[in-house]
Parts: sequence; C-alpha cells; structure tokens
Amino acid sequence: VMYYDEVYHVKTARELIALSNYTETAHPPMGKLFISFAILAFGDHPWVWRLVALLAGSGSIALVYLITKKLTQDFWVALMAGYLFTLDQISLTQARIAMLNSTMLVFMLLALYFLLPYALERKWPRTKSFLVSGIFFGLGMSTRWVAAGILIPVALLLVKVFREEKSKGRFLRDLFLYFVLIPLLIYGASHAVMPMIKGKNWLDVWNYQLHMARYHATLTEGHPYGSQWWSWPFLLRPIWYYFQRARDSVAGVLCIGNPVIFWTIPIAIASSAWNLVRRKSFVSGFILLAFLGQWVPWAFIGRVKFFHYFYPAMPFVAMALALLLGRIWNTGRLGKIVVIVYLISVADMFVYWYPLLTNFPISEAYFRN
Repeated sequence: VMYYDEVYHVKTARELIALSNYTETAHPPMGKLFISFAILAFGDHPWVWRLVALLAGSGSIALVYLITKKLTQDFWVALMAGYLFTLDQISLTQARIAMLNSTMLVFMLLALYFLLPYALERKWPRTKSFLVSGIFFGLGMSTRWVAAGILIPVALLLVKVFREEKSKGRFLRDLFLYFVLIPLLIYGASHAVMPMIKGKNWLDVWNYQLHMARYHATLTEGHPYGSQWWSWPFLLRPIWYYFQRARDSVAGVLCIGNPVIFWTIPIAIASSAWNLVRRKSFVSGFILLAFLGQWVPWAFIGRVKFFHYFYPAMPFVAMALALLLGRIWNTGRLGKIVVIVYLISVADMFVYWYPLLTNFPISEAYFRN
C-alpha cells in the first residue's frame, strides 16, 4: 500500500529507473533519485521505498543533538533536544514514508552543522567548512526548493564571521564560490538524468524549472487537509496519510505532533526571545531566527499548505525547549521535578499516539478515546 504522496514519488522513482515518462514535476529530482537508487539496490518493496527517509530521519536526530551541543556546549541540553525531536511525532511519520521532507531536512541540517566548526570554533579553515556546507545546501535545494530556508540561520553565522574577517574580499569570493556556484552545479547535475529519458532533451530541463515555478506560484486548488501556517503549532489540522476501519478495529498513519511539545512551543519561543532581548544571548537569538525562518515565510505563500510543512522548524523547537528546560532544571529541586514530569509526559503522549503514527491496529474504543 502506498501512503499519501508516495503515489507520486514512488511512481516517479520507477519512471527514472525505466527512463520513461517522468510525470511528477512539482519538485527537483534528487529525492526521487535516491528512492530509485534504493529500489535498484534492494528491490521494489515498500520498506525499500521508505529506506532513504528512514535513514535521513534517523540522521536528523543525531544532527539535532550535535548542533545543539556545538551551540550550547552542554551535553544534557543537547541530549534533551535530541530526545524532544525524536518524540515530537511528526518526525516519526516523516521518517516512515517515501516523501521528500526527511531527505531535504537532513541535508539542511548537515549544511548548518558543517558551517559551525568555522563560524563558532575556528577549528576548520573557511574553505573546507564552506565547501562541505555548500555541497549539502546544494543537495537540499536539489530535493525541495524550500530547503532555501536554512539560509536564514546560515546567513546569521556568515554575518557574524564576516564582521570579524580581515580579508573581506576573499571571504566574499569564497561565499560566492561555495554557496552559489557549487550548489548550482549540484542542482544542475541532479537534472542530468532528464535528457536520458525517452522523449526528453536538455531543453526539458529548463522547461521543468518553469513548470515547478509556475506550479507553486499559481496553484489555487484547495485540499481537505489544507491548513493555515499559523495553526500548525496548535495541531488544528493534522493529516491522515492512511486510514482503514475493519469491524471493531481501526488502523492508520496520522501525521500529528506531540501535544505536550507542540502546546509549549509559544512558551519556548517567548523564552528564547526574552533571552535574546534581556541577556543578549546569541544562541537564543540564533535558534529563534532559525525557527522563524522555517515557519513565518509560509505566511506569504498563497498556495494550499499542509501541517507537515512545519517539520523543518521542529529541530529548532526542540533546541528552544531544551534550553528552557535546562534553565528550569538549574532553578532548584522544584525545577528538576518540573523537567522530569515534562519529559515523562512527552514520552507518555508519544506512546499513547504511537499506534496511529505507525498503522498499528487499535480497538474502536481506543480510537474514539
């Protein structure tokens, strides 16, 4: 059984293998190429379709931990960030379906992570850090255009180091080379398969870009699962990727966030804003800008939007919450109790929803509850 957008992406992966048709042109080819590589390597099976997303989703957990560790230099805060991202529920559903979001996100986080050894620590030379970061940025853009959102926190880091650089001319040269030319080369290379497809040529690569731009700019058709960008933290419109009812049992895949995490997002973001304004905290400001950069731009997109578009913001939600929990922990015995109860509640809610995140059959009574 194919769930939700798998009907498009798996079909396109098969077409890439056969070098014929190629009918889905809403996103660049890279994510679908990875699915086709998995099918070629392991066979055309449902678990293979989802293998790339699974590996990417698992890698994103590690990256949330590693990025938080580099930003805060605090093992426990980083561990809490990884824990919260793991149990936010939307991350699980995205890592178990052959969609492009997990693949895109892991490239976005890798682009950010490999900039940090230079921007924060000066442990790497600029060219090495820029090169690796630019490669992953190019891979992200070649998967989905919205990967460009990672440029917002990246730009903050680049502005920070630019002000400290003595040779600003060389810095700008490297910036153009590694964050413009290299990503463009990777983006172009991801389309090299198109002229190999029966009936296609190099001109179709350009037409493909025009079609994608036109599709996203002019799409007016609604959708039963469409939702407004501001509603995502409040879980007003989750998405059934799959649903079936048989006799007295219900099974399905529901893309919904963990309420314990989601309903405390306003508190975590307000805390980050407070620490930026009152304490001039660069880390809090960085996390706040990164979160807003993955969320607020959707306010200016007119086409139909969906809850899972909030997924790239969740690493920074986890970081903001972990920072807040770390501060609460340090307030004393009561603070430690609050943090422990909160973390247990997150796990409890995750277990409660788990069957409907993973298509595990439950009773009609459980479903009604």
